[in-house]
Amino acid sequence: MPVLIMGIVLAAIGWFARKKPESWWFRRFGEDWDAELSEDRRWYLRFAGMILMIFGGLLCLAGVFSI
Repeated sequence: MPVLIMGIVLAAIGWFARKKPESWWFRRFGEDWDAELSEDRRWYLRFAGMILMIFGGLLCLAGVFSI
């Protein structure tokens, strides 16, 4: 059960990173929050979000099949 919950949380964070990479959740410490993100940083956050979604989905599958 904890694996399933962790998978859902990771997939949700990944989905949020894909949809809103400019959110304050993904800002670095000390970075100006009003500054515009570079296109490379946006691409990186979307890519990391996709990886989190895939990993979260795999954890969900592992959680479902372990029950």
